[in-house]
Amino acid sequence: VGVGTRSFNQMLESIRENIDQLKESMERQAQMKERELMMEAHLKEAQLKFLQAQINPHFLYNTLEIIRSRAMRRGSADVAEMAEALGMLFRYCINSPGELATLAQELDNVHHYLLIQRYRYGDRFTYEEYIENEDVMDSSLPVMTLQPLVENAVCHGICQKMEGGTVQIRSFRKNGEICVQILDDGAGFDTEKLKDADGIAIRNLKLRLKEFLNADLEIESRKGEGCRQTIHIPWEETEDENYSDR
Repeated sequence: VGVGTRSFNQMLESIRENIDQLKESMERQAQMKERELMMEAHLKEAQLKFLQAQINPHFLYNTLEIIRSRAMRRGSADVAEMAEALGMLFRYCINSPGELATLAQELDNVHHYLLIQRYRYGDRFTYEEYIENEDVMDSSLPVMTLQPLVENAVCHGICQKMEGGTVQIRSFRKNGEICVQILDDGAGFDTEKLKDADGIAIRNLKLRLKEFLNADLEIESRKGEGCRQTIHIPWEETEDENYSDR
């Protein structure tokens, strides 16, 4: 009888262990199923946001084109010009093939941006452009490199002064580099605050310059003396260029 009782108890214990293991397995499967459903939901949400990100810019661009057309028909040339310039900014961001653009394309984008700012700030700033050699216009830059730097110069430099000032873009070759400078004679800021000036947009721009071109962005400023933002792009002279300079 004792042997039979022990065997029966062992069998019950084994059954209980099997039941416990089955419960744990079912709970794990339920948790895995729940995580799977959550992942599917997040994926669908991400897909929707991706589609929205594609649709919204085109919708905005098309809407701006409608505004421009109606403004022209009603004789509002200034509204039409602003809408066209803003539309061109959108188009440049949306349709730029790949991650790189030419200096010429970047300058065109700056021109559209400054046209809009001209309506906002009037004659408080002037713009000058100096290109040492026309062949540097084909130099590569990450898309949307110059506009945020020019925006810094206009909004945080020139327009912080009652009398306004001048924004310049210069491009030249120096010491094995192509240099693109954005200069302003605006309010400037203390050298100690340079790190504070490196906001998210500037940090991101520095990373893109480094990643795509092994280039660098240098920002120099003094309180009351304006700011100089210089992009240093490595450049190697080709034999044809060397010969043409002789």
